[in-house]
Amino acid sequence: MRAGVMRKKNGFTLIELMITVAVIGILAAIAYPSFIDYVRKTKFAHAKDGVMQIGAQLERLVAQASSYPSAQPALGNEYADVTFSYGRSDTNRDYSLGGAMTSWKVWVGINSKGTRCGCSGGSCEAPSSSSFGATTTSCPSGTSAF
Repeated sequence: MRAGVMRKKNGFTLIELMITVAVIGILAAIAYPSFIDYVRKTKFAHAKDGVMQIGAQLERLVAQASSYPSAQPALGNEYADVTFSYGRSDTNRDYSLGGAMTSWKVWVGINSKGTRCGCSGGSCEAPSSSSFGATTTSCPSGTSAF
């Protein structure tokens, strides 16, 4: 071999690797909030679906028995991540039903008056039974109709 001849080395330089990591970091910083928003919307739709299914069951039961049942109808295991809350009025002619996923800040509520409300996101909290009950006709603050 001749002295002074440089051989080409294979591989990446540190600068090339740092630029690649920076680009990946920027892309992740842009994509992550969009992904979380997408997941939250999916969880909201999931909770809404469960509440609407129970609501339909309640309407079928009241058509048969002329009053709402004392306990909410059960759903399958596909809604195990949704916490449902059911209440009925003293006359058994009105009900309220809520579905919440606290880990995702999602709440959905319906009642026998046809009021359907929900919220999702950082400030979403399930309203108290006094602000969303069996005879509520408008959505409580912090929620919107769907």
